[in-house]
Amino acid sequence: MTDDSPPRLEPEKRFTLIGFAHILQVVQIIFILGVGAAFIMTRWDLESMKTTYSLDRTNMEIRVGIVEKTLARQETEIHDYIVHSGEALQKINDALTDLRLRSGQGKRG
Repeated sequence: MTDDSPPRLEPEKRFTLIGFAHILQVVQIIFILGVGAAFIMTRWDLESMKTTYSLDRTNMEIRVGIVEKTLARQETEIHDYIVHSGEALQKINDALTDLRLRSGQGKRG
């Protein structure tokens, strides 16, 4: 009759059976847990940065919109000033021409 039961070891010899393979498995598990934790932290950092940059981008788009509206308003004001200045200069030129005609300088011609 064969005895297939595991050998009975004395308590002092049980700890001597922990070999290199067991230590390697423990190191492997610790490494996997460390890599997993690092991945999760990196993922969280990326999400945080994404949110921050998204807010920064939104703020920048708002600022650009404000600057564009301000520039458009200033361009309109400059155009209106040029138009009104041209009209005023034309009135002054007409008045000077009229004055020359009235004073007789226009008749010398």
